[in-house]
Amino acid sequence: MLMKRFIKKILWVSLLACFMLGLGLIVYLLQTEVIEATLDPSGTYRVETSARRLDRILPSMPGQASDLPVFVEIFDQNNRSLGRMHVPMWQMAGVQFTEDGAFIPLIGRWDFKQRSCIYQNEQGQNKSCT
Repeated sequence: MLMKRFIKKILWVSLLACFMLGLGLIVYLLQTEVIEATLDPSGTYRVETSARRLDRILPSMPGQASDLPVFVEIFDQNNRSLGRMHVPMWQMAGVQFTEDGAFIPLIGRWDFKQRSCIYQNEQGQNKSCT
């Protein structure tokens, strides 16, 4: 009788530990990590390209590494974000700077004076960046 209780407790503790480890792994894999950071030509703004860890570890065919979905975020000289936008493929994430902002062709644009960011989602609707 005493042994059965002990085994039940060990079983429940083991199940709880597995659940917590699994939950921790899911949270870890859904976080993003910076894969590329560059400065604009004036050195005033920093562009960070990041991807979810899960997307980075999934297998892909040779030559498909640039098909990775990424997020592009621009920071000002005070390290404040000017907006973050989703780019469906890393190879499309080339940021081009203008006098008063920046843009990614076919994806979206940042206006540095208004501190705003607008992009098109996959349905073709304009959205404000986060």
